[in-house]
Amino acid sequence: MPTIDQLKEEQAPPTPLFLFECTLRNGSVERWGTHAAVFDGNNYDARISKHNLFELSAAPEDTKISVTLANADSRFSEVERETGFRGAQVAVRFLFYDLTTQQAASEARIVFRGIANAPEETTEAALRVTFTNRLNLQRIVLPEVRIQRRCPWVFPATTEQRLEALNGGALSFEP
Repeated sequence: MPTIDQLKEEQAPPTPLFLFECTLRNGSVERWGTHAAVFDGNNYDARISKHNLFELSAAPEDTKISVTLANADSRFSEVERETGFRGAQVAVRFLFYDLTTQQAASEARIVFRGIANAPEETTEAALRVTFTNRLNLQRIVLPEVRIQRRCPWVFPATTEQRLEALNGGALSFEP
């Protein structure tokens, strides 16, 4: 099987295809693609009507993609109402696909892994959801301990407690 790098140099390569595998918080998996496809024994519905995957930035921590899903049958409205997209994990694969034989023409390469935000826009025909790179440092809450008037740490009050804190105390393993 030719590689992606070999096929992209051809005069008329097969159809480029993005496959999204979205694992919702309840464990169920949604699979969508830019075209209907079968890959690794899984069916991917042609639900992606718009995406910005070609605009990925060089800095992985700033990467955010937006996907517009076809929602004419209210499938994704139902998913949002029952489980919700927020917190779902997504893996996006890129491959070349032969639509006539319904087979992959190249290996698949994961180009993005992220976490979903709540949908930004829901209409009768579409639902737009944004995925943020899971390595994004903006997700880290700093400081870990809230800033407050009184110190949140418990300090030793007695001499015995201070000595135990200083020496580590005797380890006791009680069942």
